[in-house]
Amino acid sequence: MDLKELATQHEVKIFETSDAAQAEGYTLLEAAKPRNVWNRQSATQAAIYKLVQMKRRGEATDIALVLDPWSVAAAFRKEQT
Repeated sequence: MDLKELATQHEVKIFETSDAAQAEGYTLLEAAKPRNVWNRQSATQAAIYKLVQMKRRGEATDIALVLDPWSVAAAFRKEQT
């Protein structure tokens, strides 16, 4: 499955830069710097599943990925009460 399809399936927003994610109020988690396409896909899938778990536990209201050419980062946003 394509990464963008997987993200759509799990309602994960995609950003191309970390600055864009932060500008929309997302908090970045650690970034992975995969060496090739297969590792990038694996890192992205792991980040998506981690974010989905955070959303299910109520730790995040919105989840996102930052997919720039040389790294993958997970991001989340929690509504302020």
